Amino acid sequence: MLKLRVSPDGLDGAGCLLAEQPAVHGAFATSGPYNLSLHVWLPDLAGRRAHGVRV
Repeated sequence: MLKLRVSPDGLDGAGCLLAEQPAVHGAFATSGPYNLSLHVWLPDLAGRRAHGVRV
């Protein structure tokens, strides 16, 4: 699980963009300083560097 800090005006766009990525199995808006939570599945530890999304 990843917790991200996103500006409130960019939360919807960032969540939608990230939710389209194959490794993301869930994107949820939350309250608090880390307002975007992602559930991500990677096949191995090397895969964590293979995925990059510019938001």
